[in-house]
Amino acid sequence: MKKFKHDDLLFCPLGGSNEIGMAPEAKWMGCRDMASGVGQLSTYLECFEWFLAPTDLDDKNADPDKAPHVINNSWGCPTDEGCNTSNFATLETSVNNLRDAGVVVVVSAGNDGSKGCSSINTPAAIFAKSFTVGATNSSDAIASFSSRGPVTVDNSNKMKPEISAPGVGVRSCVPGGGYQSMDGTSMAGPHVAGLVALIISANPGLAGNVDKIEEIIKNSAVKLSSSSCGSSGVPNNVFGHGRIDALAAIEEAVKVCNLKPKVVQNGEMLEIEGVANAKSYKWYFEGDEIQGATSETYKPTKSGKYKVEVTDNNDCVAMSEEFEVVISGIDASQFLGDFKMYPNPHTSSFTISFVGRETSSISLQIYDMLGEQVYSISENVNGKFSKTIDTEKFSNGIYTLQIVDGNNKWHRKIVKQ
Repeated sequence: MKKFKHDDLLFCPLGGSNEIGMAPEAKWMGCRDMASGVGQLSTYLECFEWFLAPTDLDDKNADPDKAPHVINNSWGCPTDEGCNTSNFATLETSVNNLRDAGVVVVVSAGNDGSKGCSSINTPAAIFAKSFTVGATNSSDAIASFSSRGPVTVDNSNKMKPEISAPGVGVRSCVPGGGYQSMDGTSMAGPHVAGLVALIISANPGLAGNVDKIEEIIKNSAVKLSSSSCGSSGVPNNVFGHGRIDALAAIEEAVKVCNLKPKVVQNGEMLEIEGVANAKSYKWYFEGDEIQGATSETYKPTKSGKYKVEVTDNNDCVAMSEEFEVVISGIDASQFLGDFKMYPNPHTSSFTISFVGRETSSISLQIYDMLGEQVYSISENVNGKFSKTIDTEKFSNGIYTLQIVDGNNKWHRKIVKQ
């Protein structure tokens, strides 16, 4: 396997009429998985693994933080390179791992369109999580060479490709510093990979969100219908969802709400993480809005579940997940009258008693030092409550008693010796 650095490459001079490429300022990395145009299962797997956690040029210091946002794959692995139905799953796992890690896996559909339908027949274009690309010409007709679905080589009959892009007469840089017009789905695939880079540039919050990026590209595409190859309308087994439209995709991308507020506790205050700025806040307790709680911090007054709704300056609205607050160190008399717990420390049992609210339902739990629950009861209380708890089977040590009365929680340390 060969990893490239920029000094290894001869770039074509740009300027004037030679403005080529979709995202010319994007950072680029490469992994060579073929020798003289021929690869094999092991080299394809090796490059997929490297993209997941790139190493330095000495194959050391693997770093998943350096994984690319998108990879372009203009290759197929036919049977004469060792790929067949017995090992498809191995290569597909690598594709799935990359995608699950936040990498868009763009794959050219192949140039076997002359063979008709089901000509998308080699990895990695056949896999469900590959973003497979067909080729169109300047008139938005499908290129005659562009491979089509459905995928039948693995008996899945899945629809492919997902999308199409220009792949006929595409001006590109060639070795030696010159330019040439070329045809192929290998010219269409890079258009889509470049579009992914443009989308992330327009809305950095989409980086790693493969589902949303692919959804934007498909939804914004110029819809091209076809009744060939066992499908009709859009999507279909010829164009997929249609031909990419970069401007429409960017316009859709900038509208995506990326707010991900998270409630955290800092001392006595609840604060918000994941929001750079916002114009309004609404705090909720146990699902109900807290009137007057409209700042970016909030001081909870009782135990329970809190969450916050944030609206940013672009009118994007997002709700955090619930954050449970336990008010510790409060006097039990705030919600329990005449509370007693004795003896403490104890040897084999202890008793708690208190006067609770009328027709109150309480729960009582005991947790060990690892946070594991070792005892639990729930009972209705109508005034006075008393309970002797047997701890004969408890190991010696420190435990936490928790009593929940409505929205209130109270904790007390217990010592078994």
